[in-house]
Amino acid sequence: MAGRFVRASKYRHVFGKPTRKESCYDNLHISRNAWDTNLIKANPEYLSVNWEASGGGAFAVIPVGEKGRLPEQIPLFRGHTAPVLDTDWNPFNDRIIASGSDDGKVFIWQVPQGFTLYSDAEEPADVAPIMKLTGHSRKVGQVLFNPAAENILASASGDYTIKLWDIGTGKSHLSLKHADIVQSLSWSANGSMLATTSRDKKLRVWDVRQERPAQEIQGHSGAKNSRVVWMGEHNRLATTGFSKMSDRQLALWDVGAPAQPIGGFTVLDSISGVCMPFWDDGTQCLYLAGKGDGNIRYFEYENDKFEFLSEHKSSDPQRGIAFLPRRGINVHENEVMRAYKTVNDSYIEPISFTVPRRAEVFQSDIYPPAIGSKPAVSAAEWLSGKDGIPAKIDLESVYDGNAPVEVASDYKPPVAAPAPTPTRAPAPAKKEPEPAPVARAPPPTMTEQKGSISAMASKFQDDGGEDDDDDDASSFEEISKPIQKSIPTAARAEFKPQSPTKPVPTKTEPPKPSPVSQPTPRSAQSPISSPTPTTIPTSSGPISAVGSSSNGSVEVSLQQIKSLLEAQTKTITAQSEKIGQLAQEVDTLKMKVGSGSQDQIAGLVTYDFYRSYINPQATGKQLVLVSHFSVAGFGLLIASVSVGFCYAGFSVTFIVTAIGILIDGAVIPSACTLFWKKQSKYAVTIVPIISSIASIGTWLGVAYHRSGTITLATLSDFYPTVAGNMLALTAPIILTPLITYISPENYNFENFKDLQQVDDRDFDEAQGVDSSKSAVQKTQEEIGAVERNSSELLQARNWAIGAALFITISLTILWPIPMYGSGYVFSKRFFTGWIVVTFIWAFFGAVVITGLPLWESRKEIAVFFSRIWGDIVGRGVGGKVVVGDDNGVLAFEGGEKIVSVRTREKDNGVL
Repeated sequence: MAGRFVRASKYRHVFGKPTRKESCYDNLHISRNAWDTNLIKANPEYLSVNWEASGGGAFAVIPVGEKGRLPEQIPLFRGHTAPVLDTDWNPFNDRIIASGSDDGKVFIWQVPQGFTLYSDAEEPADVAPIMKLTGHSRKVGQVLFNPAAENILASASGDYTIKLWDIGTGKSHLSLKHADIVQSLSWSANGSMLATTSRDKKLRVWDVRQERPAQEIQGHSGAKNSRVVWMGEHNRLATTGFSKMSDRQLALWDVGAPAQPIGGFTVLDSISGVCMPFWDDGTQCLYLAGKGDGNIRYFEYENDKFEFLSEHKSSDPQRGIAFLPRRGINVHENEVMRAYKTVNDSYIEPISFTVPRRAEVFQSDIYPPAIGSKPAVSAAEWLSGKDGIPAKIDLESVYDGNAPVEVASDYKPPVAAPAPTPTRAPAPAKKEPEPAPVARAPPPTMTEQKGSISAMASKFQDDGGEDDDDDDASSFEEISKPIQKSIPTAARAEFKPQSPTKPVPTKTEPPKPSPVSQPTPRSAQSPISSPTPTTIPTSSGPISAVGSSSNGSVEVSLQQIKSLLEAQTKTITAQSEKIGQLAQEVDTLKMKVGSGSQDQIAGLVTYDFYRSYINPQATGKQLVLVSHFSVAGFGLLIASVSVGFCYAGFSVTFIVTAIGILIDGAVIPSACTLFWKKQSKYAVTIVPIISSIASIGTWLGVAYHRSGTITLATLSDFYPTVAGNMLALTAPIILTPLITYISPENYNFENFKDLQQVDDRDFDEAQGVDSSKSAVQKTQEEIGAVERNSSELLQARNWAIGAALFITISLTILWPIPMYGSGYVFSKRFFTGWIVVTFIWAFFGAVVITGLPLWESRKEIAVFFSRIWGDIVGRGVGGKVVVGDDNGVLAFEGGEKIVSVRTREKDNGVL
């Protein structure tokens, strides 16, 4: 039978279909809060999205039918005094929604009748909550309605508790106490059990009404957040999280025996974003959407494991996503699931997951009954211990445009579908013909072998076409097997040529082919090393793979090509050796000029530490050796720290955010050291330490105050990082003058003239450089050159100070403060002009930053490449290098000036 052996599944070909931009929900201000939440929730009538609002927290409700670009001002659901962190729709009333906020409160809202975002009013009226639930002492990070009981709501807080509310009475009847921050929670299908994951890396299954965990086991071992989802009516849990190596993982757990995940932890990838799981109980599929990436994987649950189906890939990353309840999907387009994802924090894109079928009738085999909108038990019944599965609705009634028809919760659709997939009729048994004797043809001559193999093979078609047609007609979902183009053996078909030039095959089909030994396929070999022709058995007889008539010309051509390649290889090798020698010369130049200019760390260790405190009389050779060790040691240190950060789960974004808090305290003291002679040595020593400690404490304190916990996510939030960086920058402005006033200095900058260069004539001699001047002479010459150009240096310094002050004041005070105070919002025309100016500025800056150094060094660069070219072509410039002529530049003994650095002697030329 044609086709691969694949696992049978109705959802094997499900694909995600994105929506065009004009049909998305655009012009949104989605919250940028760093709390790990899904940001949006959906039901068949409305979407809710956490809003980036000033003056307290708010979220927006968007009717599903109002697509496109939304108005600039829309009615918001306001009432919280801090950002809204999570929302959830009542599963049995599409107009009731709950919200949890950073202010520690839970609000219940009701969408007004006929609610719309489009209004003639100049300022749309905001919606107020209908109920306020108080009881948590810290922020409420998650809210989730019970899927079976009416008006039962769970809220998870930073005070390590989950409270169970009856929103009908506004009272909290139950409380589940955790040991750490709750990261996610999920109800069982009958609403009697609750699964949670927390920051202590534990997975807990709670018997809610007993207020105790029925199971508590170790979950994912990584430092980042983990998620859990209850797999509908199954006694199974699916979790996503991270390993210690920060790999994203998926795990399947048995609620009755969750000691270890079923099949272990499955590694998904190494992306850093949290993986958000969603379970569809109708299709038995698990959807995984990653934060920060645009991919959505989906798996089918079968035989106690997840079978990968496919992946929806997109270049637009999502921070939040919501999946629609099955009673709201479009059954007319074979849609089995619909997701809404946030894109760039500015719009929401619907994604329709569809089974590709051509039938125009209801497909009952892919649409089992869905959970309806009527609860199984009331809140009082649930609190008294009663459970149940909500009644389901038959989606076929929705397809016909009628009111949803309820069916029993354990209802199973009929096996026979209204429009079954066509099945092929069993083929009649064929009587196999008796084998007929066939005379073997004599071996083909050389003349017969001149025909093209491809032309001969094209005359014979594979006899499996009928089987392929039958298989293709069996189902639209069948995956056809690619045609295997193999050479038929002589045992299946033997052909007898009728003429010396045009053989005509005679096909036979014996029931039991005689065994024929077939040579093992060989890898491609060069005709030079293996000139013997290789015979390949085909349907027309053996054919020579290499003809003796063409061997000679091919070998000659290959020999010529080989000779050319060898010659070019020798030339390239010789040039590479010369370039390597020149590169070594450049490295020597860098060392001689001073390792501090090339590597600041090496300069600090070599001159400011080793030469200043350990060996003030160090020679040039000793300093170069110390410089080499400091560079190697610093490289090993940085590599070790980087590996440690990676294993600990620190991202590059987090390190870049935190580095300002750690080092900004040294900016003001360092600047005062260079430009203020009264600067105290105590100020430059103590102020950076005090500022760093204070800024770190502020950073941690603000994160803990706002989130109730200190994690990588909360430390990366906007407000803690701004508070830490601002304190690190501004504290030294007060502390530096204060400490300097207590103990001022009066440093004389003329002391810099007393510094002497290192006497490295011994190193010059070892490198073959003729240094005719001592370190004292060279120092005096450089001081004289500085004094001659002092006016130009002072003018450049004044220009630099003025430009720095102007740019700093303009970008931090004159431009943003009036904009913030007036509340001005860019118009489209103004914003276009702003972007144009930004691009012009960036282009001009790139040209100046890149081009100016090249222009100032144009002479040295020209000489550099001219010497390289001279060495390559064999026209090097001879002579001895003399270091330090009257003009302070290099010169040959012949008087030709080269560059303003030192180098060493070379036999055939000088770089």
